[in-house]
Amino acid sequence: MYESHPSREKRAQDGALNDRRVSIMIEWFAHEYSLEVLKRAPLIAPSRSFVFPQRVEDVERGALYVMVRAGAASWLGIFALGYDSPHTVTGVYPTPHPDRFLALAGGYAYFADASAPEQTQFLKQQPMVWIGYCMNPALLLLADHRTITAVGSEGVAWQTPPLSMEGLSEIRVEGAAVMGKGWDAISDQEHEFRVEMQDEGFLIRK
Repeated sequence: MYESHPSREKRAQDGALNDRRVSIMIEWFAHEYSLEVLKRAPLIAPSRSFVFPQRVEDVERGALYVMVRAGAASWLGIFALGYDSPHTVTGVYPTPHPDRFLALAGGYAYFADASAPEQTQFLKQQPMVWIGYCMNPALLLLADHRTITAVGSEGVAWQTPPLSMEGLSEIRVEGAAVMGKGWDAISDQEHEFRVEMQDEGFLIRK
C-alpha cells in the first residue's frame, strides 16, 4: 500500500523535477504529434510557449518542460509540478484521441491538445500515483489515493467513487477491467476491488 496520502504530500520545491523519473509512453495509442521532454527550460523560449496552470507561483516550484510538434507547428508546454513524492507520476502519454495527450508532473494531470494548446484542461483529481491503459474500450486510466479516473478522447470519461479510505495498491489492468486493493479503516482490513469498464461507464465489483 502507498504510504503517502494527499494530506501528507509535500508540494514540490525548486528543482524537484531534476532527479525525478520521467516516462514517455508513445506506443499506447496512435497519435499525430511528437513530444520531447526537456531536462530544463530552454535558454531562449520558443515564440509559442504556454504555462499550465496560469499561475507563476506554481511553476516556480518546478515544472515539466515538453516540446510539442504537431504538423508544421510547434510549442513549448510548461506544466507546473505538483507534489514532491516518489509515489506520484511524471511523464507524457498519448490518449485515444490522435491529437491529444496527457502530461503528468508530480501528480498533477493536464489534458492537452497538440494542435490547440490553449484548450488544455487541468484535471482536478490529484495526486496521480498510477497510470495504465485499456484498448477496448479505449481509455487512459489514472489512480489517485482513493479513486480511478478514466480519460477518453474528449477528456475525463468517468471517475469511480472512493475505493479505499487510505491508499490503493496492486493496481493492474486485465482485459476490460482494472483491479487492485483498497483499505477499509472501519474493519481495519484490505479488500479487493474490480472496476469493469464499459462503453459508457463502469461497474464496480468487490
